[in-house]
Amino acid sequence: MADDPRIARLRRRYKPGRVTTLLVGESAPAGGTHYYLANSDLFAAIRKAVGNRMENEPPQGAEFLRFAADLGIWLVDLATEPVNHLPRRERTILVRAGIGRVANIIRRSRPNRVVAVKMSLRGNVQEEVNRSGHDVRLFVVPFPGSGWQNVFVDELTQILSRPDP
Repeated sequence: MADDPRIARLRRRYKPGRVTTLLVGESAPAGGTHYYLANSDLFAAIRKAVGNRMENEPPQGAEFLRFAADLGIWLVDLATEPVNHLPRRERTILVRAGIGRVANIIRRSRPNRVVAVKMSLRGNVQEEVNRSGHDVRLFVVPFPGSGWQNVFVDELTQILSRPDP
């Protein structure tokens, strides 16, 4: 199964001209929310982290997505279909089925940093970084749900505040 065409179109629309920070998630969530629809917990947390670096509040909705793209922030997913509603075994199979796809994205976009957006993705995203052949630092943050929102925001704020190599 491929990416939801609507999400794929939005992902392309908001791809930065120069990717500085590549966020790698597990998959689009089941249930109709998504960062690129500006209606998810991940969207709110990324917006808050970006806002922590600014004097004024960042824009909202689609304006924020354009703003984030102008900053070089881009989100891609390991799996091309929602997995958060699946049992662990099926979830792992679908995430592993996409191995190589994100490596190609890293190779082509050459980001300054890669951020795995879930602690359990560390190994998968590190494998993608290694396969890409691009010398880039990997950061890992917890997904901003189940009480981890503040930790995610604090850690992503610190990552985004680092000077570009």
